Amino acid sequence: MSVDCRAVVRQLYAFVDEGDMSGISQLLSDTFRWHFAGIPTAFNKQTSAGFVQAFRAAFPDMHHSLDSQIVEGDRVVTPLTFHGTHQGELQGISASGQRVEIRALNIHRIVSGKIAEAETVVDMMTLMQQIGAIPAPGGARHNDGTAD
Repeated sequence: MSVDCRAVVRQLYAFVDEGDMSGISQLLSDTFRWHFAGIPTAFNKQTSAGFVQAFRAAFPDMHHSLDSQIVEGDRVVTPLTFHGTHQGELQGISASGQRVEIRALNIHRIVSGKIAEAETVVDMMTLMQQIGAIPAPGGARHNDGTAD
């Protein structure tokens, strides 16, 4: 029976949004590697859990809205929008209380029903601007249309 690669990735995001670390762990292969644009070292299964938990602490209401996925062989391409409220520290940046909405693109490789590898490109510049860590051109703009 063939594995629905698209469903595996959708389940991963459901677990991430729920904060179900056990569910996430079950979907990742023991040799899992996550390549994240701008981070020189790949995360493995254990370090990925810490990264997800840190992001959930910073954005406890986080939610991923997935766009149409493309499946080619064992790879799933998923464009998405990340939503959340910056309610906790993120990489040394104190909570701003700001709502964020950023775009990302992920490629997952599925082997035997588990995620063996992931590659993520995310708009960190916009995230940092939305939480006020760096100035936005023309002043910071928030999702409600107001500016600083």
